[in-house]
Amino acid sequence: MIMYPDYDNTIYNNNNNNYNNNNYNNNNNYNYNSFDQFEDKRLRKKFVRKTLFTFSLSLFTTLGFCIGFKNIPTIDTFVKTEVGEALYILSISTTILTMFVCLCCEDLLRKTPSKYIIYSLFVLATSYSLGITSLYIKSDILYISIIVTTGTTTSLILYSFIATTDFTEYYTYLVAIFMCLFFIGIVNIFFHNTIIQNIISGGGALIFACFIVFDMQMILGQKHIKYKYSIDDYILAAMSLYLDVINMFLYIIEFLTLTSSD
Repeated sequence: MIMYPDYDNTIYNNNNNNYNNNNYNNNNNYNYNSFDQFEDKRLRKKFVRKTLFTFSLSLFTTLGFCIGFKNIPTIDTFVKTEVGEALYILSISTTILTMFVCLCCEDLLRKTPSKYIIYSLFVLATSYSLGITSLYIKSDILYISIIVTTGTTTSLILYSFIATTDFTEYYTYLVAIFMCLFFIGIVNIFFHNTIIQNIISGGGALIFACFIVFDMQMILGQKHIKYKYSIDDYILAAMSLYLDVINMFLYIIEFLTLTSSD
């Protein structure tokens, strides 16, 4: 029987202990990372639910204003009074102010209760101004626009869950196309070309449809998505998605108004 020197046995035992300790630490790290991954998925799902709930509540509020203003006869008389005109100016001012605050002070959308106050004022002001706008739109065009917007939005949100293409990588292209349409619209103010206006309204609706997928992918934060919202930004995410739908809705109204026969 061969006996190894004590010195060698000591080294062997130490190496075994180090190996076991490394394995133990590696196993601990692996379990910890796995827990982090599970926790991130759980928090992301909670974030998606909160964002979509806030977004849906905002849309239903705006829808209620549009349909209510269109079907309540006394509203038409009220908005033409001094109080009604003052409220309309106040709603436009509040919408612009809250958007400015969101752009300059994003941290306020992460703090309670400021984020709820800002978002509530924004949605109510936007809904009121859109409600007044709906008074001057033909009923059939308004309801068709609501149906088309609802169907398109629902389809795009569902598509975002299964889309393999990362739309967030094309953000700069979407912004560039939108800016082109915006400046063409400014130029067309002086020419009043109906064909160009049709192109602008149709293109605008298409661009904001792409922005819906873009924002939904940022909300979902799937593995193949390059950019995503932080889980603390559900108010900002809901506001972005809400603006996408509202802008698409307005462009659809404009397109149907221009193409409808008198």
